[in-house]
Amino acid sequence: SSLFAVDEVRVTGNVYTDPDALAAIVDDVEGTPTLLVDTEDIERRLEEIPWVEAARVRTDFPDRATIEIRERTPIAAVPGADGRSRVLDRDGRILAVIEGQPVALVWISGPGTLDAPAGEFAPIGYQAAAALVPKLTPTVRSQLDSLMVTADGADLVMLLNRPAGPLEVRFGSAIGENAQIEKLVRLER
Repeated sequence: SSLFAVDEVRVTGNVYTDPDALAAIVDDVEGTPTLLVDTEDIERRLEEIPWVEAARVRTDFPDRATIEIRERTPIAAVPGADGRSRVLDRDGRILAVIEGQPVALVWISGPGTLDAPAGEFAPIGYQAAAALVPKLTPTVRSQLDSLMVTADGADLVMLLNRPAGPLEVRFGSAIGENAQIEKLVRLER
């Protein structure tokens, strides 16, 4: 019965989430009988959108639905051959492809470029470099200029701007969380 069909969908938590992809999902929910809304399928579809880390969908009888979105946090950017930047989260997932170089994010470069579209994961080296960023102490983070890494993660270099002059910190292999933490502790000392 259309009497119990969803006619109002309330969405919260979406700031960067693709509005067209979100609207398509909301359109599919609207008009569906409240008791027949497949909340798990809707959550799965929402989590396929690059910016969405987690989604929760609820139906409220008789005619409403609520979508709660938790977005991923951008922490780094990587140059592409097309002159555009790929924005990464801590897992190395490409959240967006944008024009220019974002100033508020850590710049990760290397011998190549990252040319994948939003929604895909960057190669392991970029993933490891992105995973390093949230581990930085405020002291180190305030001095960080950029990171350089090979796509395979064989070599990671951190460039710092210190009062005594620039400093290049060589991590060696970028892969391995414990190794990263040990090297960061030594750097902080």
